[in-house]
Amino acid sequence: KAGLGLAAADSLPISTLRGQFADNREWLNDPSGPAIVVGTVDMIGSRLLFEGYGVSRKMRPFHAGFLGSDCLFVLDESHLVPPFEELLNTVLCEGKGLDADDEVAGVLPASTLLTLSATGRDEVKVMTEIEQDDLTHPVAKKRLFAKKRLTLVEPTEADDDHDLGQRLAREAWDLTDRGCLNEKVIVFCNSRKTAINAEKELAKIAKIDKKAAPPTQLFVGSRRVFERNQVAQWLTKHGFLPGEPEVTNRPRFVFATSAGEVGVDLDADHMVGDLLGGAVACSWERMIQRFGRVNRRGDGNAQVRILSDSVDKKMQASLNKEEGKRNANDLELVIQHQRYHAVKVLLSTLPKNGDQESTYDVSPESLRQLKLRSKNDPELALQIEKASTAAPLRPALTRPILDAWSMTSLE
Repeated sequence: KAGLGLAAADSLPISTLRGQFADNREWLNDPSGPAIVVGTVDMIGSRLLFEGYGVSRKMRPFHAGFLGSDCLFVLDESHLVPPFEELLNTVLCEGKGLDADDEVAGVLPASTLLTLSATGRDEVKVMTEIEQDDLTHPVAKKRLFAKKRLTLVEPTEADDDHDLGQRLAREAWDLTDRGCLNEKVIVFCNSRKTAINAEKELAKIAKIDKKAAPPTQLFVGSRRVFERNQVAQWLTKHGFLPGEPEVTNRPRFVFATSAGEVGVDLDADHMVGDLLGGAVACSWERMIQRFGRVNRRGDGNAQVRILSDSVDKKMQASLNKEEGKRNANDLELVIQHQRYHAVKVLLSTLPKNGDQESTYDVSPESLRQLKLRSKNDPELALQIEKASTAAPLRPALTRPILDAWSMTSLE
């Protein structure tokens, strides 16, 4: 407390700015004192732009002023919100056209932006990176070099008779030695429909092998709070989340969409996924996030199986069309194919495991080294760009626009 300028009897104000939670307003009581504010992009961003959600017109400039000076912004999973990252970079960093007027610049405390991402595009200045001390730290080293062995599963002629959900379920079941191993497996799907189908197919496969139906959980978006709490309890009980897991001798399976890729501390023993599900390619940043949901703490030896699907007839037809004759749907399918091919190329450039030449190393350190190499390899950098989701277009934030928004007394 002394380091924060707080007296022994003082408490550190901690406030929450997010939907479904009322702001306790403790961070507003003493603007000169320290406080921690945990908020969402919408709640924080709207206040910075003088349009705070749920804030009265007269209080909007106060919120903007308190958040716009003398703050450390820690933006987690910044790759998910590049427009907001650029907004913070524009508002907080010098030389972006929004600097304070000369008469107050000398006394106005500066703010700082710290972005956190395993797959960032380096659009803003990197403040800190993995250093040599991290590579030798016992905990960090174990996580960075966690064993994760990737196998690209090429389609066979027999796979033409099976849908994607059935193939994903089959690979997941095989990772548990057809239900004999006490393992946690997460199956990532590009759509809710595929995830639901894969979960049903797993139950059928288990029945054919005369095994009891294993515990399974569907992890998708658009859940109510009560349902999310139920899922969290199930994940903790079966060892996918930190806590006291139930003692069991059975395999457990989670079938997840992109909802399981970020914002949750999921940790499975093995993983199954696809590169091209439903004519939608899994982008490079999403693939990296998926890898981070298996053997997170480095205690195991994870197997990762990625289905490398062949291009379907609809996508192939778009690829075969002349460039000038492609409609909007054709162009989107072409982009998805380019992304699919680029991700596949990147995976094949990763180092192979010494003990198993058929598997690739997808540990955090292996992926980090790939990104470092791209800084001096234009071809590799281009491949990463093609494999990644393009940053969305965003309007420029200029001083006249911000000055107009700041006049909150006007209708």
